[in-house]
Amino acid sequence: MLKLVRVTNADMVEVSEFLSIADLTLSGLDSSSVHLWISRDETTGRIFATTGYESSEDGEHALIRSVAVAPELRGGRNRLGFCGICDATSCRGWSKTSVAV
Repeated sequence: MLKLVRVTNADMVEVSEFLSIADLTLSGLDSSSVHLWISRDETTGRIFATTGYESSEDGEHALIRSVAVAPELRGGRNRLGFCGICDATSCRGWSKTSVAV
């Protein structure tokens, strides 16, 4: 099962490096409206996937951020985006049925 953990400040350098390798934007990562999760390899501790969302100023809307998966694992963990949406909705108290995918 895919285990997602909320990103902390201590993770940000490694998350930035991972997203850079995936050729994804780092713009706005330091914003308090951005909420990210990572999944780490249980053996190596290396990040192999990220997902997250960016909330609107009023907290009523969310933009799902890019989902990134390490190149060697792409195709096998296709539930990651949905996991990010589920985490986002449960953290904000939104109903999963109210989030458009």
